[in-house]
This record gives sequence, structure tokens and C-alpha cells, in this order.
Amino acid sequence: MVKSANRVVEILETVGASNHGISNAELSAALNIPKGSLSLLLSDLVAHDFLSQRKEDRRYVLGPQLVVLAGKFLTDLDIVQIGRPIVQDVMTRTNESSALAVRKGFKMLIVYGENSPQPLKRSIEIGYRAPLHTTAGGKAIMAYLSQELLAEYLSSVPLEPLTPTTITDLDVLKKELKTIKSQGISYSREEQHEGLVAMAAPVFDLYSSVVGAILVTLPSIRFVPPKEKIIEESLSEGAEKLSRLLGCGSIRRQ
Repeated sequence: MVKSANRVVEILETVGASNHGISNAELSAALNIPKGSLSLLLSDLVAHDFLSQRKEDRRYVLGPQLVVLAGKFLTDLDIVQIGRPIVQDVMTRTNESSALAVRKGFKMLIVYGENSPQPLKRSIEIGYRAPLHTTAGGKAIMAYLSQELLAEYLSSVPLEPLTPTTITDLDVLKKELKTIKSQGISYSREEQHEGLVAMAAPVFDLYSSVVGAILVTLPSIRFVPPKEKIIEESLSEGAEKLSRLLGCGSIRRQ
């Protein structure tokens, strides 16, 4: 039983590593499994949709049941639990307050945070909400919303100024969202609170849908080019790692 289970795992891993499918003979040679025994295992895996065999060339590829199981697994993942050590690492690397945010309706919601040890800082408040377009975390999410949802937001939420630098011009906001989508980093330059700057990077799930953002916030007095570079690198790496853990194959850029 254990030997058969090991062989099944080896078969799935080998088929998954093949870019163009793999034949029975190639699998037999790669795994040193007799063709007769291998054929029985392959037949069972195909019957249960863990593998598929292409009609045109009889080569094996991964089957749809693996996607179903992966989807069920990823649905149960707790983004806070998985993201906690990543947010902690971002805070340590930047020495600035860091957080994980998700979208709740048309607002950004902070679900986890790590405060900077520095005396002058922005303290992270779990449960804090703010309009998407005024925050770095919110804009990182907003940039990757579907066109329908984005249009609904822009037609429903007034772009009222919270500070003198809050974006209130629709064309300016749309242009900034395009920039975020191409660069993968968003900014809030004192747009939510005067004296505070924030940067964020989007997080994606198995289906390449945006599910949140990792952000860093700090007093504007400390926002200088060397610090900005450290924050950008930390956010990009942290968001990409969390996205991978949530099943996303690659970060989207347009």
C-alpha cells in the first residue's frame, strides 16, 4: 500500500513537471516502474480524473480533479494566518508599521498589522476601514478589480477630499490605477491622513483575483528615496510570496 501510494505521488509530480505531457514509456523509464504495473496505476488515475490522456498523442497530463482539490484547500486558507509572518518580515525589513488589508464592500479593511518600534509611527488598528481610493492598500486592490466592479465603485463613492492631497479628479484616479497595474506598487501621499505616507502591493489568489494588499505606512518626514526603495522591494517580495502561498502562479502586470 505504501509503495503504491509513493508511486502515485511520483507519477503526479513527474506528469506535473512535464510541459507537454508525458507518455507511458517515458514515465516507466523515469520512475523505473514496469509498464504493466504503471498502466494499471495510470488507468486508475485517469478514471478518477487525477490525470487525463490526450487523444491526439496519448500523452498524460494533470487532470481536473487536482484543480478541484486545490480549490477546496485554498478556499479554507486563512489569509491572516498565512500572511502574518510575511507582514512581520516586511515590518522588520522596513522598520515601519506594516499591515495586511482586504476589501470589504467599497472600503479597505485592516485585518492584521505589525507596529514599528520607532517612537514616531502610524499605529496599525485592526478593523480600521477607509475608502479604497484614499489609501495605498485600497488602491492596490482597486487597480485589479473587474471593470464592472470598478465602474460601480466610481459611480457610487464620491471622491470627497479627506486631506488637501486626496485625489478627487476621476481622470487622475483612473490614470493612477493604470500606473499601479503596470508597476505593482501603489501610494497614498498624505491622502488619508496629513503627515503620513503609505505604499502597498496587491495579493492574488489561485484564480489570479486580487484578494488583498500588504502595506507599509510611515511619517512623511521619513519618506526619502532610500527608504522608498527598501519598502518597494519588501512589499513586492512579500506580496508575491503570499500570492504564491494562496495558489497564484504569477503576479499580474499590464
